[in-house]
Amino acid sequence: MIKFNHSTDTWGTAYQVGTAGAEIIIQNGKPSALLEDGRIAIVFSTGGAFEVAAGNAGFLDIGLALLDLTTGEWVTAQVGSQSSETSTSISAIGERLLITGYITDSFSEEGEGIIVETDIQFGVGGKAASV
Repeated sequence: MIKFNHSTDTWGTAYQVGTAGAEIIIQNGKPSALLEDGRIAIVFSTGGAFEVAAGNAGFLDIGLALLDLTTGEWVTAQVGSQSSETSTSISAIGERLLITGYITDSFSEEGEGIIVETDIQFGVGGKAASV
């Protein structure tokens, strides 16, 4: 992520987060959301694992990163199954984050829509897939 000042037309500090694997952003919505505390939440799909994770659960997992612009520090998490999860959008409602996307290779169909609800401390509130 790179800060850009529209008033002065200048680029600011660049911030990077990721795993040793590959991260992708596939968008049908928005990949980031501004939280009430000023941090930015970014959602993506990852083929790797963050240090705090036990490992990648499938080919792709949903990755979530929170950036504190005052300190430049990232907090990361990921969730996944033995299948591939691809995130497409994130919304913030207070301290709740709603992540949408799709999962493949888990049901008899090609792919199914998923919703992951979490809070800013990464307490997963629920996961749902269409059937």
